[in-house]
Amino acid sequence: MTAPPRGVNPIPPLARLLPQSVDRARHQYLAGDDYTLADIATWPWYGALVKGLLYEGGEFLDVNSYHHVMRWADEIGERPAAKRGRLVNRVWGDDDKQMKERHSASDFDSVNWQ
Repeated sequence: MTAPPRGVNPIPPLARLLPQSVDRARHQYLAGDDYTLADIATWPWYGALVKGLLYEGGEFLDVNSYHHVMRWADEIGERPAAKRGRLVNRVWGDDDKQMKERHSASDFDSVNWQ
């Protein structure tokens, strides 16, 4: 592997290796068949990348060819806690999906998070 040209921000190695690792392992989640902190910490950024919510990095990484990665991102994205977590401090998008501040669990009652 050669160094990227000066001034170019290379894609983090994890973003390049994760699809191959998940697809090859055939596990439900990153660290095996149980939902763990690895999934909780990785899904917000990598799941959004895979689903095209951040930028076109997923196209560059060809994530659509890794069916288990897409399944992993979809499966975690459907978890109620993941849906709620994506709303915390959200100040963009539809008004009914914004939560500018969160002080208690009841703050989710005013937001359409499902």
